[in-house]
Amino acid sequence: MNNRSTKAMLVHLTPLLLSFLSTYLVPAILGQPLWYLIFLVPALILFLPAIIIRLSSKSTDFERRHVTAYLNFVISSLLYIAALVGAYLWIFNYMSAETSGAYQGINTPIALLSMSSALLILAFTVLIVVFNVRAAIAAYKGQEYRYPIAIRFLK
Repeated sequence: MNNRSTKAMLVHLTPLLLSFLSTYLVPAILGQPLWYLIFLVPALILFLPAIIIRLSSKSTDFERRHVTAYLNFVISSLLYIAALVGAYLWIFNYMSAETSGAYQGINTPIALLSMSSALLILAFTVLIVVFNVRAAIAAYKGQEYRYPIAIRFLK
């Protein structure tokens, strides 16, 4: 039996499409000031397709499993990103308090920690894109996919 599903594939690609729309198309079409007012809209509708497919009676078990894996990954990613951003802000705040307005250069340990935490956030963002693309390809091929770093909140 072929479990190939474009709905499950689109659920995995939704964050990539929404980030492209909110980053490139909305500012180009509507202008930068309006973009600042509506930048939360993609974040609010990020879960909508997944929730609709998960609750729909027309969805197959294969689609529901992919949606559950996606929702677990999104919840886990939000937790990981919050921890990384929190660590970055804590280090940056500590760095600001330590320097007291005096520039000490990029070679200070706090500055290196701050830069490395920012690079960790960037690397995690790239991993999110890679995992979503791999999950979308697996859904299109009819294969199961489990995100490597996802915590299983939903069963």
